[in-house]
Amino acid sequence: MSADNRRVHERLPAIIRVNYETAGAMRSDYVQNISRGGLFVATDEAFEVGQHIVLQLVSPGSRQGVPVPCEIRWVGARGTPPVRGIGVQFDLADPVTRSRVEQMVNAVLDPIPPSVTGERLNVLLVDPNKHAARMFADGLRSMAERTFDLTDLMHVVEAHDGLTALGLLQSSRFALAIIELRTPEVDGVELIRRIRTEISQSLPVFAMARPYPGDRHEALSAGADAFMHKPIQLRALFNSVKVMLNLQDSEAA
Repeated sequence: MSADNRRVHERLPAIIRVNYETAGAMRSDYVQNISRGGLFVATDEAFEVGQHIVLQLVSPGSRQGVPVPCEIRWVGARGTPPVRGIGVQFDLADPVTRSRVEQMVNAVLDPIPPSVTGERLNVLLVDPNKHAARMFADGLRSMAERTFDLTDLMHVVEAHDGLTALGLLQSSRFALAIIELRTPEVDGVELIRRIRTEISQSLPVFAMARPYPGDRHEALSAGADAFMHKPIQLRALFNSVKVMLNLQDSEAA
């Protein structure tokens, strides 16, 4: 991901053009960062905390980006070796900003394959909190029906401990696994490792947990494709599922 900066007018916010080299990089950035309302952009330009700018998020092969207004919340360097940049935050409560982020979701997706319309997508949701699991499962099913205008497109199977989840993965075929790291019997990190060594190297795995040092690194090192901190809004989770399964709604297609 690269950024080249330009200021269109001294009274207007700076515009930073963020170019994604591959659709995969854009999908990953959406799932792990943008859907949570923020993003790190590498740049050597001088900015200040509290400054308002506009990001032009450009998908591969596109000349025009999706403009998303945001506020700079952090300036500094991160990584090894350190890379200078800024941390920005989007106002996802603003309907215009949310609409533009939705545009980005569709920009990284190919139209839904015809074969999918005749198949049910099985999603495994692993969370020890039965109330949260049911809320997410019902919400994902409902949003899938409304978005794709298809009945029973997405079937969400719930598991409340890692051992049960492992048994389901061994006996059934799933399109995606969403795993809470704090699971009894077999914890989420170990479950992800066993998925990669015993079940599948290619199954999309989406890890989630409340903020705790090292969780993201452990989950990704174990083989998760993406990680999100709880609490997670249902819309953000559904959009992340769309991205990971490469689904596009009928209106955008």
